[in-house]
Amino acid sequence: MKIKCHDKYNDQDLIIIIGDGEYTDYEINRPSYSSSDGLGYKIVIVFQNQVGDKDNCNPKRWSDLEGFEIIG
Repeated sequence: MKIKCHDKYNDQDLIIIIGDGEYTDYEINRPSYSSSDGLGYKIVIVFQNQVGDKDNCNPKRWSDLEGFEIIG
């Protein structure tokens, strides 16, 4: 899944890629652990810049991200 958003702290548009294509639907939906608090999953999350420095696109805080749009 790809999600477009804006990082207001760094003033940049980002693409968030959840999963990297190596996982099947079965593997993504298989929990990696469970406890009394709920289920846990291990999924790869990749951040990419729309424009600019591809090596400097890590957002500081999740709360700085706004304007989410699913693009793929």
